[in-house]
Amino acid sequence: MEFSDIGAHCNYTLCKQKDFLPFTCDACLQIFCKDHRTYKSHECDKPSGYDSVQLIICPLCGLKIKIMETDDADEIFRQHESEGCDPSKMKKEKKFKCIKCNKGLSDIKKLTCKICHGAVCVKHRMQSDHNCRGRPLSKLVTGGLPRATPIQSSIRSEEVKQVPTPISSHPPVASHIPTSSAPISQPTSSSVEKCPVCDITFANITDLIAHTESHFSAPTPPPPAAVADTEQCPICNKYFAISELVRHCEQDHIL
Repeated sequence: MEFSDIGAHCNYTLCKQKDFLPFTCDACLQIFCKDHRTYKSHECDKPSGYDSVQLIICPLCGLKIKIMETDDADEIFRQHESEGCDPSKMKKEKKFKCIKCNKGLSDIKKLTCKICHGAVCVKHRMQSDHNCRGRPLSKLVTGGLPRATPIQSSIRSEEVKQVPTPISSHPPVASHIPTSSAPISQPTSSSVEKCPVCDITFANITDLIAHTESHFSAPTPPPPAAVADTEQCPICNKYFAISELVRHCEQDHIL
């Protein structure tokens, strides 16, 4: 027979019908149907002094009411309603609305977006579905790099300007020398001339011209008898003895 192994028969003598959702008495531990599940309905032979306590929740105020087996549930509820029932104490369930479709959501059905922390429904739980107001994913990936402040930006721009350009990119020396038509201003004690190649400062323009020409003059060939003992200066391309090259770079080029 189909479904023969589901459910059980009621143990009450006058019933014996099969119930698919039977109840077990906590006193006599026998199985009964829905109609005979109470102590009185199946004439339970529970031990002397045994009494069952039930709790019902008031639908008006939400308080729990204790009812003994010997009490009348309707009478206890009417007594509670007339004495201590206060509907204002009922905790109202907080309602939420989806930020996209304004659909009402309970606390169980509500989902929270991890980016904008807004309440969303299941249909609009993705960021692209509810027009998320938080930072986009592209900024989240690159957001770890801090932006440079205006002071830092100005310092970096000054550093770029002060980097000396290669010698090959400089114009000829004549472009730095004033023409004969323009009078040469006499240098004052406070004026300082700066080499455009290596940034060395000079007190007058004459020393600056002589120094600048040394950058663009043809390299001096080393003496044929001492080729192995000479090194070429990396700045002015002149040849010096190995012992003199260090002194030359420190004094003439201030390295």
